Amino acid sequence: TPQKQTMSRDTHEEDDIIIDESPITFKHEPPLLHVAASSLESGKKLLQLAKSTCAMRESGLVVTDQRVTVELRTTGTLLCMPLMVQVQDCGHDISSGNPMAMDEDEAIISLMPNEEYLMTLAKLANERMKQNEILL
Repeated sequence: TPQKQTMSRDTHEEDDIIIDESPITFKHEPPLLHVAASSLESGKKLLQLAKSTCAMRESGLVVTDQRVTVELRTTGTLLCMPLMVQVQDCGHDISSGNPMAMDEDEAIISLMPNEEYLMTLAKLANERMKQNEILL
């Protein structure tokens, strides 16, 4: 069920709230690990191992005069999902358009999808975190 929430931002009237319809994103980032190699040859070996065995295809080498760094990364566990916010005013959906001011007694703000979906999404992100730990 939609729950009424107050979302205020620098407003002059205490009874008004500002509805900001900026996107909300649920995001889980895969790991990025930097390893300093003792030589270019050892860096190449580590890079080859990471790409072939651990499926870290986005990995690479950064070579400077002072050091060789192996960047180990993958996008295989990336999770990025937009979440929708539904704004209702007296039973009418007003979730499209520009930010607006309205009386807080008239605004119902609810997060879509529902809580059950969000819990499933969080569980999936936690499983991907465990996959990250195994990779490293």
